[in-house]
Amino acid sequence: MADAVGCPAVRASALVNKGIAKGIALADTVDGHDEGIALLEQAIAEAEAGDFGYVLHRALFNLLVHQIDVWPPERSLTVLRRMRETGERTGRGSEAPGWAMQRSEIAVIEGDLEAALAAVRGARGHELVPLEGWVDPLWMDLREASLLLELGRLDAAEALLERHPDPLDPTEVSCDVGWLWAQRMEVAARRGDLPAVRVALDGYRSAAPWQGWRWKHSHPGFHGPIAALRAGLSPAEVAPLVEAIDRDAPAAPDRWSPRRAARLRLEAAADGPDVLTPREREVAALLAEGLSNGEIARRLYISTKTASVHVSNILAKLGMASRAEVAAWAVRSGLVGGAAP
Repeated sequence: MADAVGCPAVRASALVNKGIAKGIALADTVDGHDEGIALLEQAIAEAEAGDFGYVLHRALFNLLVHQIDVWPPERSLTVLRRMRETGERTGRGSEAPGWAMQRSEIAVIEGDLEAALAAVRGARGHELVPLEGWVDPLWMDLREASLLLELGRLDAAEALLERHPDPLDPTEVSCDVGWLWAQRMEVAARRGDLPAVRVALDGYRSAAPWQGWRWKHSHPGFHGPIAALRAGLSPAEVAPLVEAIDRDAPAAPDRWSPRRAARLRLEAAADGPDVLTPREREVAALLAEGLSNGEIARRLYISTKTASVHVSNILAKLGMASRAEVAAWAVRSGLVGGAAP
């Protein structure tokens, strides 16, 4: 139809819409994803050639949304810079909060959580309007709270979450609802408050948030259940939620995605000690005793390098980031003498 009209601007806009539709509907298939990206890149070329600023900004935005977890951060920064230049040139300064949130995502990929936090807080300095890349106060609070949790600042994260008390709008079915409950669950789990974890888990299930998990940001919703399992909640209690998510929004196994990676971490957290080899279980138990790699090596009559490899493998299999996490898991799993099975 766009070709029949004979208007280059309409054609470029149609390419953007088709690329977005392909990217969303077929995001978990390699062919579908690549087809959507190709359409967006074609739209960018045609919008640039015709100087269609609005269409160009839309195409760049949606390309970045679908590729930010795939590209190296340098390439994402280049696209973000083009978005800002296009937006400012065409009077779309109201998109600034979205630009800041994208910068925050890139900073996380770069490993700079403080820069990511600063970018989110910078977004609050702009007026929020419902345009492409629209972000609202709830989304900003959830994003900032997730970074604060990653940095271990529980009190600050909890203060942000308390801005959104119950009851939540029951008609709002999105990953935002699930993310809010997941973060409440994570705070409670980090404090060792299992009754509060169960309250959050019940809220998570009752809100049917998994219907929003088809979107690319669905993976943060796994962090709460992962923290709950590490705090001692039984896998059987978490299973109904995970089964509902997998049933209603399955992630295809043939493509890596943040969602799939988070799902694997959840499986590792639920598997218990059997996920490790017998030697790795020995190493995990020694970590719980506070031993260094050198001390573990001497205790097991292996080299320090081999001990280091075992520790790295344990962290990878359990989806954990620190020796302290492994030590706490080993105690809960009964690997340390005298611990509950």
